[in-house]
Amino acid sequence: MRMNRFALALGVTLAGTLALTACSEDPSAPATPTVTDTSTRIPVLQVDAALHDALPDEIKASGKLELATYDSQPPWAIPASDPTAFTGASSDMMAAVAAILGVQLERNAVPGLPEIVPGIQAKRFDFALGPIGDSVAAEKNVDFVDWVKERVVFVVPNGNPKGLSNLDTTCGLKIGVIAGGSAGPILQAQSPKCEAAGKAPIEVQEYQQQPQAVLAVQSGRADAYFASRALLTYFVQQSSGGLQLAAEDETNGYPDTFYQGAVFPKGAEQLRDTILKAFEALKANGAYDAILSKWDLDYMSLDEFGINLLGQPT
Repeated sequence: MRMNRFALALGVTLAGTLALTACSEDPSAPATPTVTDTSTRIPVLQVDAALHDALPDEIKASGKLELATYDSQPPWAIPASDPTAFTGASSDMMAAVAAILGVQLERNAVPGLPEIVPGIQAKRFDFALGPIGDSVAAEKNVDFVDWVKERVVFVVPNGNPKGLSNLDTTCGLKIGVIAGGSAGPILQAQSPKCEAAGKAPIEVQEYQQQPQAVLAVQSGRADAYFASRALLTYFVQQSSGGLQLAAEDETNGYPDTFYQGAVFPKGAEQLRDTILKAFEALKANGAYDAILSKWDLDYMSLDEFGINLLGQPT
């Protein structure tokens, strides 16, 4: 598995205009970083001592968290020419979480979701910030701290030549999904309905990475790609008019409110609950909404966060 590792250290700029600085009069106390971004009004952030103290002892001792992230998931994680440099909404949120907890976040960039969840279950990573789509099935194996809401839509060639407008119009189409994600099972459940109606089944194509799936649509190897609106909006904007969204106003087999969040192994309740409280603190001080606004993701904002919101809270 290809992996790029680097530390999001207090005092190191990770995400573009987010600047981290550290200061503390007491060398035995956790560093007191600040995060400022005057262009998007991200407020100054300082270490929350109670949240730092709530971290598991082994994390406080090491001073860092091992974080799994996609190596490319725009607009959340946008790689640069330097393989250790990322920008994006998740990178900014990572910087804010690090600042408020007073620890380092060491990014482990992996190719896709199939590597993230097993890595978390095997305790190679402490958690994944995501956001990764929550589902009742996934909650049986991992825990979610849900911190945004989303719609799952389709990207199609400009003009929507196949007339895709909802799940009922996907029959007979070749549709890309990310391997291991929640979109594939929805199309696989829809395909028998197509056949029962006397229509051709759906050809579900699995891809490891987002750009591969988008390229398949652009090259005609796929009729559409089924994924979160934030990701697909980014690719539409980059396509110079070659792509458009479809079925934007439909739930497309998902709950009315589809949650996405950070992912934790079962049994990591102390860390999970501390990260939840960190998001609540970032919401209260305005940093959370400022970061989403910076990346034109205001529509994803939640008023309240929670654990396993598509299943039973634990």
